[in-house]
Amino acid sequence: MKFLVPSALIPLLALVTIETRAGAQSPVPITKCGQVLNQPGEYVFTGALDKQECPGFSCSSAGGAITISASNIHLDTAGHGVNAICAAVVIVDGVRDVRIDGGGWLLGGSGLIIGKDSRVVVNKLSDIRGDPDLGSTETGIEIRGANHVTVSDNNIEGVFGIHGQVDDGVFVNNKISGLNIVNNGLVLTGKNNVIKNNTVTLSGVSAENNAISVTDQNRIQGNTIHQAAVGISLAGNSNIVVRNRVDGASPPSVPVASVYGIYVGQGAAGNKIECNTSTGNEFDLYQKNGPPCLDIWRKNHYQTSGGAVACIQ
Repeated sequence: MKFLVPSALIPLLALVTIETRAGAQSPVPITKCGQVLNQPGEYVFTGALDKQECPGFSCSSAGGAITISASNIHLDTAGHGVNAICAAVVIVDGVRDVRIDGGGWLLGGSGLIIGKDSRVVVNKLSDIRGDPDLGSTETGIEIRGANHVTVSDNNIEGVFGIHGQVDDGVFVNNKISGLNIVNNGLVLTGKNNVIKNNTVTLSGVSAENNAISVTDQNRIQGNTIHQAAVGISLAGNSNIVVRNRVDGASPPSVPVASVYGIYVGQGAAGNKIECNTSTGNEFDLYQKNGPPCLDIWRKNHYQTSGGAVACIQ
C-alpha cells in the first residue's frame, strides 16, 4: 500500500531531514592545546595533550589549555586528558549547559576553572588535579560564582579539592585527596549546595586542613572524612549535617593530630547536626556558641566535646 504525502508537508519533511543529519555530525576533535570551544556541539579528545606541547597557552590569563566559551557543549575526554602548566580547562563567564565526562583527566596548576556559569556537569573523570608545583590556584575544581554545578563520581586532588563560590550545587560520590602540606577538601561559599557521599582524605600534616567547610543553607550528608585537622566546619546558618563519619588521626599515624571533628563557628545559628559519628579527634564535636544554644545537636556518636558542651548531644 502506498501513502501519498500532501505537497504542503514536503518542505517540512525536508527540514526535519536536514536537522536530523546535522544532529548526527561527528564530534569535533580536540587535537592541540590552546583550542577554544566557541560553538555549541560535541567535542572529543583524540589523544593526550601534554604540557610540553603547549607552553604559553596553558598559562594564558584568558583561558586554559582548553577554553570553553560557548553554551551547550559536551566535552568527551574519551579516556584521554590534558597535562597543563596552569589551568587544564577553563569555562569562561556567562556559559550554560556544559558537560565534561568520558573517564579522562584534567591536570595542571588548576584542573578545571568554572566561571559565572550555570548548569555545568563534571562526571566520572579519573583525575582532576591542581598541582602545587605549578601555577594557577592549585585547586582541582575552582568555582567563581556559578550556580547549578554538578560534580559527581570523580577523583579530585589539590591543595584545595573543590573551592569557590557556588549556589545550588551538587557534589556527590567524589574521592577527594589533599596535596602538599596545607590542603583542603571542599571549601565552599554559597547556599543550597548538597555535599553527599564523598570520601575526603587529607594529608594529616597541618592544623589548617579543612575537609568540608560551608557557609549557609547547605546539606552535608553521608560523607566519610579521614585525617583532617577540621572535619566539617560550619561558618554560617541553617546547614543540615547528617550521617557523616569523621575519623580523626593522632601521631604517630600522622604528624599533626586532628583537632575538630565537627565544628560550629562563632555566630553560626540554626544548624542541625544529627546522627553523625566522630572519633579520634581532640574534640570530636565543638560548639563555639552558647548557652543559650543556637544550634541543634542530636543523636551523634562521639567521645570528646568542647566549647558549649551543654548544647551537644
